[in-house]
Amino acid sequence: MIETREALRNMQAIIETPGIDGLFVGPSDLSIELSGGVTFDPQLSNVEQALDVVAQVAHKAGKIAGVNCSSVDRAVDFSKRGFQFLGVSSDIKILHSGTVAVLNILKRQ
Repeated sequence: MIETREALRNMQAIIETPGIDGLFVGPSDLSIELSGGVTFDPQLSNVEQALDVVAQVAHKAGKIAGVNCSSVDRAVDFSKRGFQFLGVSSDIKILHSGTVAVLNILKRQ
């Protein structure tokens, strides 16, 4: 997990650790860290830049770059930027949206 300044500084050592297959980033948590706890914005420019570096370090080492994605659109963007492991949304959000979709269909019947 790359979610702190320390992890960003030590990415090379992390990726070279035997048994490590890749780097995974939570952009929201990283935004809290990089803003000094001031904001929760996974699309801050310094977060976006850090994400690109994470992908580059992983690829250069022949490892997997992974990222948590808040939406399908973000997942598509991250895929284009070289991330191969995409955690899209969360189980609760997916269950909620699926339930809402079913209920909306039933209400129309």
